Amino acid sequence: MVMIKKILLLILLFTILILIVNGQQGCQQAECFSDDDCAKVQTTCCPCNMGGQELCVSKVMASVYEQNLKEECPKDEPLICPALYNCQIEKCVCVRGVCKAIE
Repeated sequence: MVMIKKILLLILLFTILILIVNGQQGCQQAECFSDDDCAKVQTTCCPCNMGGQELCVSKVMASVYEQNLKEECPKDEPLICPALYNCQIEKCVCVRGVCKAIE
């Protein structure tokens, strides 16, 4: 009888451990810890002061956006952008681990 109680206790502890580990799998890693970790990036070939768009991302990801623009935007042909001021982001801030835009 004592052996059965020990086995049941071990099964219970093991089940609790599995539930704890599985519950943590949905957690996301923070992209920022302070406002200094965030940056405003251009997301289209045209800058925001010429009709393009911008976004707030972590400084780590900013280089990825810059590289994408180098690869996607035309190099040998003229770029035609509308003369439309579309800059809306005043600054980027870190809110609960995510970079957000302040307009």
